[in-house]
Amino acid sequence: MPAAYGPHKKLYNRWKRWSEKRIFAQMLVGLAAEHGEEKTVMIDATYLKAHRTATSMAAKKGGRGRLIGRIKGGMNTKLHAIRDSRERPLNLYVTAGQVGDYIGARALLSSLPDVDWLLGDRGYDADWFREALKDRGIRLWIPGRKHARSR
Repeated sequence: MPAAYGPHKKLYNRWKRWSEKRIFAQMLVGLAAEHGEEKTVMIDATYLKAHRTATSMAAKKGGRGRLIGRIKGGMNTKLHAIRDSRERPLNLYVTAGQVGDYIGARALLSSLPDVDWLLGDRGYDADWFREALKDRGIRLWIPGRKHARSR
């Protein structure tokens, strides 16, 4: 972080406190409530590289396990997101790195706002997902998988 933000230990402590109090979640909800164009949303996922020391740390007793999984590039976490047309996050879902886009789509489906269009990449080309969106009256633009039957 830039030095203007203060000492790294103070930043970490603030991040930890704010995460536990769900302040970041409230900030996302506030941003999502202000989004202007309500006709189109996008769904996508990205990998977050886990530091090598994060993979060896044991979870606290009674706590949740770490969402870290092994993929070709090493140990990663995967962040699935629904974003508005201005790229602002509306909802996020975190999984282990090796989890497919279908799992993220299933988790985020119920939180989709009432929109006309959903844009996504080939990772979201599944018949069940297309049907679920059609049932909600959402048109989608998702390119078909290379080996999928033609629609």
